[in-house]
Amino acid sequence: MAIFHLHAKPISRRQGRSAVGASAYRAGEKLHNKYDGLTHDYTNKRGVVYTEIMLPKNAPKEFADRQFLWNAVELSENRKDARTAREIEISLPNELNRAEQIKLVRQYVRDNFLSESMCADIAIHGGRHYHKENSDLSKHDNIITPDNPHAHILLTDRPLNKNGNFANKNRNWNTKEYLLAWRKNWADAQNKEFERKGLDVRVSHESYADRGINREPTIHLGHKVCAMEKRGIKTDRGDTNRNIVECNRAKDERERKHQAEQEASRKRTQQREQQRKLEQAKRKQHQEQKKYRDAVIFNRGGATKMLEFSQSADRAGRAKAKKHIDDIKKKVESEKRAEDAKKFKEEREAQQAQRRIEHEQRRAERERRQAQEREQDRELDRDSPSR
Repeated sequence: MAIFHLHAKPISRRQGRSAVGASAYRAGEKLHNKYDGLTHDYTNKRGVVYTEIMLPKNAPKEFADRQFLWNAVELSENRKDARTAREIEISLPNELNRAEQIKLVRQYVRDNFLSESMCADIAIHGGRHYHKENSDLSKHDNIITPDNPHAHILLTDRPLNKNGNFANKNRNWNTKEYLLAWRKNWADAQNKEFERKGLDVRVSHESYADRGINREPTIHLGHKVCAMEKRGIKTDRGDTNRNIVECNRAKDERERKHQAEQEASRKRTQQREQQRKLEQAKRKQHQEQKKYRDAVIFNRGGATKMLEFSQSADRAGRAKAKKHIDDIKKKVESEKRAEDAKKFKEEREAQQAQRRIEHEQRRAERERRQAQEREQDRELDRDSPSR
């Protein structure tokens, strides 16, 4: 299931950070910072699956080199507390393959940042976690699982002018309006790709409250808490999220019951309306019959003729009323079949959802027991005397 995530944060010297160091870590490279003389070596970092420098048309060709670009950025700032870069962190949908994810990110960067004369340093991380206790990852294939593929987009904080030099900072980039626009454009870009592939999934940059959804959002766990939870260690943040999920499940159940009550009330109202129509049709048939019976005038010259006319009209009225009643019955039966089919579908979907929830609970309990057993085995190994 696709989940929307876009987080923007500054890279500032006030925080003790540098654009060169941030780029080296995200790209998994070794870069030297001429401003402070530090060398940042992250060549052993795993999980980096794609990197690229994307430049606007007026950028110098030398900026295509990652070390040259970010050293130029560092040297363009004189203040000791200067902000040197801006990072946009986005989650990538698992519904797309790696090539489609890269294409989507490149198009998003081109439309939103290169058009503003920013330089962009893209690093896509596969988001896979593994145990670091053993360097032989082939022995841990069963615990190497895809987590959250995401992209880090490192942006220059100054735009380039027509001559390819860094100009004054654009303060509009710090406003809430720009951030909301970047978030909306990322959601729209993903939804457009989902629609192109014919996928029945959509994401939104808006909160539950803005969309009118009566649900409480869960809190961000972070990679450390996620790792502890996967090992069966319960945390305060994990407990908070579990409580939120349980509250949301209770809200959904109450909403489902309320909708079921409304649907039952609607059906009762519809049945009463149908019964009223049937009674009206019967009364109308009776009135037509009475009308033609009362119209028979017995006289010597035309008694037989008027009687035949009355009988003929009476038969036509009965046939017309019978046809009207049959049409109403067919309509009622058709609507009832449609409602039964809808109810059956809803019940089947509810049962499937319940089975999925029970399956996830059993899986979580099984993983927790396995983690406890592994922990007990490790404690026994530590307590046993060395051979």
